[in-house]
Amino acid sequence: MPAEPRILCFGPNPALDITYETDGVELGASHRIETVHTRAGGKATNIARIVQALGGRARLVAPIGGHAGDVFAEDIDDSDIGLRIVAVPGETRRSIVVVESSDRTTLFNEAGPAWSVTVWPHLLEVLTTEVKKADAVALTGSLPPGCPPEILAEVVQVCVARGVPVLVDASGEALTAAITAGATMVKPNRTELKALTDKEGVAGCLALRGEDSDVTVVASDGEAGLVAVSSEGTWRARPAEPAQGNPTGAGEALVAALVMGLATGKPLEESLRLGIGSAGAAVLEPVAGRIDSEKARTLSDVAVVEAIDPE
Repeated sequence: MPAEPRILCFGPNPALDITYETDGVELGASHRIETVHTRAGGKATNIARIVQALGGRARLVAPIGGHAGDVFAEDIDDSDIGLRIVAVPGETRRSIVVVESSDRTTLFNEAGPAWSVTVWPHLLEVLTTEVKKADAVALTGSLPPGCPPEILAEVVQVCVARGVPVLVDASGEALTAAITAGATMVKPNRTELKALTDKEGVAGCLALRGEDSDVTVVASDGEAGLVAVSSEGTWRARPAEPAQGNPTGAGEALVAALVMGLATGKPLEESLRLGIGSAGAAVLEPVAGRIDSEKARTLSDVAVVEAIDPE
């Protein structure tokens, strides 16, 4: 078991996150913003930050470009996260999050720059090299325009060929293709699970997993917690009390805890408990990609994790 697990994080569509904190929002009105947070973001970046907070060693592969890409790289350089840049044409997208004092949160996500035909072959070559140095891999995030839909599945195949466990947090065809390619674990949310299987909860996880698959399916459902189905068993997990705050980084915190569990060989039940605690700690922070690790472990200790009958 590695003392400091090495986690490779990749999302094809990173973002420069800009978070506005304000008392309230009135449509059609002008607002003065007193507090602004600007930092490298996107799901893979947020996962990398939380992996670091949980005691892992994160490395991020980021396809970025333009001025926003320069700001993204500078912010990562100021952290302990390892960064491998792959230059892409166009401007790295921005993600605007508006957090009101009532905890109501509104997101505006740009689509991202279109890829040229030369980006993916080079990026896959980079990822193939980086996977060799990882104990586990997290693949997540949306696909930018021009990105081949099979991208995550091809990275999964690279991981499988080298015996490196891989967690995929995606939706639609990208998720099902990743399962077919041999993903170790997938983490859809309730809406994504319903869209793929027309079912929810344990029934949806079983349907997505299929009869002959070894994949572990963890389906998140916001404040209600999660359900998980694997060869180890079936669980339902939830926080002892719902946390109030900014929920935008909760899913990434859950993924970070789960991929750390894959890297260290922890029983799934333990990873689920830490995932619930990490997600709760993330909600308490004003920006995504940040947790108090002590708070995460405190919340983990009181999380409700129950083995259940899959039937």
